[in-house]
Amino acid sequence: MDPGSRAAPPPGLHSAFHYVVDGWLVVELSGEIDCAAERTVERELAGALSPARPDVIVDLTPVTFLDSGGFRALVRARDRAAELGGSMRLVCPPGTVREHLRVLSGDRRLPALPDLGTALAAGAPPHGSPGTGNRR
Repeated sequence: MDPGSRAAPPPGLHSAFHYVVDGWLVVELSGEIDCAAERTVERELAGALSPARPDVIVDLTPVTFLDSGGFRALVRARDRAAELGGSMRLVCPPGTVREHLRVLSGDRRLPALPDLGTALAAGAPPHGSPGTGNRR
């Protein structure tokens, strides 16, 4: 299934889709990523990472709202990837969510790329994560 062909969840509903593109695990989050969803998002991202697949792209393109709770969950995911020897790239197109991210992080702690194509073009996963092309 093409990630862009999924119907958007109702406003406020958080969901996550995982798939692999060019060796990168991509976790696409949608809905509102706020304090109420913080622990769920944190568990979702931590559960997606493993020693065998420590590199992740988190795609916030379908996210409609991000607050400090969502920001904390993203920082923890970045830290978890680093603990596993991996890295995290963040995709967040220009708009309200990107502006919230900039205000919360100053674009230093969690720099964001404008789209998935740019994130993929920035290079292969540093650890050559297995499973290229698989989607789940």
